[in-house]
Amino acid sequence: MKNEELKMKSGNDTWKQGYFLRLVQFSVATLKFADVIRTNRTLAPVADQLIRSATSIGANVHEAQGAGSRKDFAHYLQIALKSARETIYWLEVLQAYKGKPSDKITVLLSECKEITSIVYGSLRTIRGLK
Repeated sequence: MKNEELKMKSGNDTWKQGYFLRLVQFSVATLKFADVIRTNRTLAPVADQLIRSATSIGANVHEAQGAGSRKDFAHYLQIALKSARETIYWLEVLQAYKGKPSDKITVLLSECKEITSIVYGSLRTIRGLK
């Protein structure tokens, strides 16, 4: 490999590690938020759904890395994308339930939308649409 190729590979690996860390941090932030809202009996089922969908995003992106084929890789990214969209839905439900903007929900919603965009872009690229 040439020096430029090594630098690109190294930069890509650094980006990937940063992205994986970002997914973990999003999951942890969502778990902590869910702990807070779970104290409200009405919101406990929503907290459970939020946990499942939010943590599924990172799990499926990680699983995609071990995919045996391009088709498998795209399949896991598609699941991650669906989970991300579901997470956005639950956060919007919670925002509407609160009746006023919540800083924590706003931050989680913004991060989830950014993650969704990245997963969507990756899926389009792997499918040759970009």
